[in-house]
Amino acid sequence: MRTEVIRPGIHLLRNEKARRLQEAVMTGAYGDNPHLAMFTHKMHYETGWDFEGEEDLTVEAYGATLLADGFMTAVALQHCRNVTVKGLTIDLRRRAYSAGTVVKVGDGFFDIRFQPDEWLSEKMPAPRMLFTDPETGQISSVVNAEVESRAVKERVGENTFRFFYKLSPSLLGYRAGVMHTWHSCPSILIYEAENITLKDVTILSHPGMGIVGHRGHNIRLEGVRIVPAEGMTVSTNTDATHFVSCSGELIYEGCEFEGCGDDGANIHSFYETILSQTGTNTCETAVLVRTDIHSLKQEYPLPGDTLEYARKDDLIPRGTFRVLSSVPDPVSRKCTVELDRPLPDNCTGNVLTPVNRFPALRFSGCTVRNNIARGILCRTGNAVIEKTRLEGCTLEGIAVAAEVWWNESGRSENVLIRDNTCVRCGITVTAEAPALTVPIHKNIRLENNRIEGNVSIGYVTGLTLENNKIAGSLSIDNCEKIFNKGERK
Repeated sequence: MRTEVIRPGIHLLRNEKARRLQEAVMTGAYGDNPHLAMFTHKMHYETGWDFEGEEDLTVEAYGATLLADGFMTAVALQHCRNVTVKGLTIDLRRRAYSAGTVVKVGDGFFDIRFQPDEWLSEKMPAPRMLFTDPETGQISSVVNAEVESRAVKERVGENTFRFFYKLSPSLLGYRAGVMHTWHSCPSILIYEAENITLKDVTILSHPGMGIVGHRGHNIRLEGVRIVPAEGMTVSTNTDATHFVSCSGELIYEGCEFEGCGDDGANIHSFYETILSQTGTNTCETAVLVRTDIHSLKQEYPLPGDTLEYARKDDLIPRGTFRVLSSVPDPVSRKCTVELDRPLPDNCTGNVLTPVNRFPALRFSGCTVRNNIARGILCRTGNAVIEKTRLEGCTLEGIAVAAEVWWNESGRSENVLIRDNTCVRCGITVTAEAPALTVPIHKNIRLENNRIEGNVSIGYVTGLTLENNKIAGSLSIDNCEKIFNKGERK
């Protein structure tokens, strides 16, 4: 094992292509919702520090800041083994949002006075806005655009812009964080890498997700902080962390996530949709995500994978198959898959899930606060979520879910949720498919949690609730083998 020490101070990542990309986004070249054009594998993103193929390496960077001049991946760990990065801070020279204050609210419009910046213009995109209470720092409202930005705007002062959208008058004087993108490349990419540790790493801003892991094996985040810069309210424009199709152990220890534009942690695999049956035991598949996979790499079954078959309308498992061979097409993003036995009749349109690509999750001693969507979206099995504080998430503090909306994930087994505190958010266990009427999750346990929110649990066989303090409502639906002891207000 060798060690590289990075000297303290600011290390500017100069890249003209990355800078031009950010400038193009800010001047409206990619429209009001840039991720529709930017969030695709066809888009080329630059990389700052590239550790391709490194083995047995520790990078010590305490006191060092990577300052990216433009939209890029700051650190890439691809095809690596036994690599640790310690102490590094990552920021943007011009952050991926604009900060300001709501100074006027009228009939169908509101005005934001921004901090001075050369790239403020009527053409800057504003697909997501986060409004926080200036006294408490709590999220009070979010403005989102599903496809096109609702935030039609005009300049009404040197640094003041009028947005033609209805806003509650109660938000007058509130702080505004106007995010200029949703998804793009990640700040740190971990791809097909093994035994990776990020320790005491901080990310202050990024025009997409903070850390994305795809097909990693044994990943550890220790003391990782994805939080706003001092005096700011926004960190990453979407998820703080997002791990897909990983294996081995995925460990979060003492991490802190705040001001994220989406989930603090999202862990899942994918539903591979069967596009056509090309032979008795061969088929063509693809991951039909709504935009693209967050690593911007292709996802497809690998030889040796175990695939669980289910109908797409109910997600009920109906047998497993082993992959003998797979031939991916990087252009169409489809894959021809050979299985070890015949497929069911009329299988086209249904799904295959690689059940060997769900990591054993341990999420311990962390804090997730003031982020849009969920604190933790756990869509894996053999998971322990413990001793964590979840505060002010706009959706659930903890969610265990199987759904085909994004074609992410699968059912969960053996999930323990204990000794957590949820403030102004709750806990949900659910499954979403149009014809689902029976449990598909197994062995979900909630114990010794303090929840200042609602708890809603469905589609579980083997549900245990013990010694939880729930200030909101408790609903249980479509569950079997329920043990409920000591739940109280």
